This record gives sequence, C-alpha cells and structure tokens, in this order.
Amino acid sequence: MRASKIFSVAQELFQQIDRAAKGKIAVESLEDILCTALQRDKQHIEYGLSQLKTVLQLVSLPYDV
Repeated sequence: MRASKIFSVAQELFQQIDRAAKGKIAVESLEDILCTALQRDKQHIEYGLSQLKTVLQLVSLPYDV
C-alpha cells in the first residue's frame, strides 16, 4: 500500500474517532488506526507501536527552554 493511501486512511479514521475535533485521541485508538491503515494486526507491528509510544512519551515530557 502506498504511503499516501495509508495516510489518507489514517486521517479518515482519526477524524471518525475525534468527533469533537479536539485533535486528541487515546494512544490505543491511534494504535488501532495504524493497524487498520497498514492492514496489520498489533502482533505484526508490535515493535513499531512500542517505539511510537516511547516517542509520544518523550514528546509529552515537560522540558526547560
């Protein structure tokens, strides 16, 4: 599947989950979106999902400027 198609599917699914249009969803919902867009189950992309969680945790940490 081409990257643009994956992005399109993921974007559509995100909008369906984020009905309030706040731009926020649960990490578990994001995992489900990615699995659906990539047409893979969580076991097949477990490493990538764990890396994604690590990045999201780092991004959400407060830091000094």
